[in-house]
Amino acid sequence: MPWPRCKLVSSLVKFANQYDRELVSNVMARIEIGKHLATDSRVCGGRLIFRGTRILVSDAFELAAAGYAPDKIASQYREF
Repeated sequence: MPWPRCKLVSSLVKFANQYDRELVSNVMARIEIGKHLATDSRVCGGRLIFRGTRILVSDAFELAAAGYAPDKIASQYREF
């Protein structure tokens, strides 16, 4: 069922972008979210990234929405 999955990923991209804007609007340096996510106003404009990288979470969601498998997405970035 690719269509509902695509809709879910699209919703997640919108959420990630909205989350990014809310965090940037509040002056902050670095916030770590769980084990894998972080945001830092000095890195990538404060947008949500994978911890320890400059890979945007929204970019990974967009690749997933385009039909890329998780292992293909990870192979696109050597930091993963």
